[in-house]
Amino acid sequence: MSADQFMPAIEIPTLILNAENDPLLEKDCYPFALAQKKPEIHLEVPARGGHTGFMLPGEPLAYSETRLAEFVAQF
Repeated sequence: MSADQFMPAIEIPTLILNAENDPLLEKDCYPFALAQKKPEIHLEVPARGGHTGFMLPGEPLAYSETRLAEFVAQF
């Protein structure tokens, strides 16, 4: 099941973080158009990170964990 059907109803700030080089997702899986229309959706697509990557060498937390904490702190 895809989350596509639920995303238009998002009313609270929501971070969607997925790497562009994710080997499991095609480019059309990313909700670029919806994120442009809905200010509540914050879509971030870094070039690298793989499917479950985002590990930072020498860091105890993955980039996704650090970025999520930053995002939540904004609100």
